[in-house]
Amino acid sequence: MTDAVLATSADASLLTMSFEKGGYRVASAWDGQDAWEQLKAGLHCDVIFCDIEMPHMNGLELLMKLKQDPQLQSIPVAILTSR
Repeated sequence: MTDAVLATSADASLLTMSFEKGGYRVASAWDGQDAWEQLKAGLHCDVIFCDIEMPHMNGLELLMKLKQDPQLQSIPVAILTSR
C-alpha cells in the first residue's frame, strides 16, 4: 500500500505535487481546522506535513489537538514554515 500524506497549508499545491510525483497518495487541507475536521471524519494518513502559519487554526494548535486525541496522537507530524 502506498503511504498516505496529509499536506496542510494555505497553499499546499507544491507539497501535494511533490508527494504525488514520489508516488504517495495525498490529501490536502486549507488550514489546521480543515485538517482536523478531515481527520476526525475518518481520513487515514501515515504522516502530516503542516505549515505553522495558517488561518483559523495554526500548525502548533493542530499539533496540540492531535497529541490530545488517542486515535490520532501516533501520526507523525512535520511542521514547516516559510520563515
